[in-house]
Amino acid sequence: MTDRKAYRFNHTHYHGDFIFAFDHLKDKQRIIEKVQLWKRYSSRVCKMYVLSGFDSQDEKDIESVFERISVLMKYGSLPYIMRYEKYKESRFKGMYIELARWCNQPQFFKKKSFREFCVANQEYKK
Repeated sequence: MTDRKAYRFNHTHYHGDFIFAFDHLKDKQRIIEKVQLWKRYSSRVCKMYVLSGFDSQDEKDIESVFERISVLMKYGSLPYIMRYEKYKESRFKGMYIELARWCNQPQFFKKKSFREFCVANQEYKK
């Protein structure tokens, strides 16, 4: 993303969403800079795919996903959790599912923390 690209994207007659990717925590600073650049030219919410369960399916991956979500929240962006198929083999399969259910539905993500979402979901299941 450059100033020129951000300007051009936001001055087209495209009515869909522009969705970018935040796949690795090592890109955190770059993502922050580019989201801020995007906001200079657009009033639209920046949406980002967040890849999960690709490199590993353990607590380090879950921690990385939460950190990326936190960064996106801080800068007013919406995450969309993309689960790599190996998440199904993880002992954290349920966590991947709940994270995706929370993040991938903006009406929940914008109104409830992850904890609030999980508690409400448990109440609903009863």
